[in-house]
Amino acid sequence: MPTVRMDGVEHHLGRRIAIARRKAGLTQEMLGNSLNCSFQQVQKYEKGTNRISASALMRIGTLTDVPISWFFKGLDHEDAVPSDIEWSRLDPAILQGLDKLHGTPLGTSLHNLVLEVARLKHDARDGAPGRDRTSTP
Repeated sequence: MPTVRMDGVEHHLGRRIAIARRKAGLTQEMLGNSLNCSFQQVQKYEKGTNRISASALMRIGTLTDVPISWFFKGLDHEDAVPSDIEWSRLDPAILQGLDKLHGTPLGTSLHNLVLEVARLKHDARDGAPGRDRTSTP
């Protein structure tokens, strides 16, 4: 079973929280008020700086009409390497369009493309050699 680093989990959850919040039309302050915490605490959740409790994550799911499993989607395999893409800054209409592609062949291709770009960027940053695209497997 592949492992996922815990700090990667917090960053992944934070990105997903930010996406759900924006899609629901909530500000960090509005979400903080609903969670009985400050907007700064919401920022820390979204950045992955602070761990979020299960009850707070469930509350966010309820407020944003997102099943709790959605927040963890993508963490069950090693290909779900968190990238530097600021998904939470995308326009909500774009995010809704991307959600509609989920489970379709185009959505799968787009997902794989984004993961490959993130992997290449991560490899380049760490000085790892990229894959040779000219050879056949």
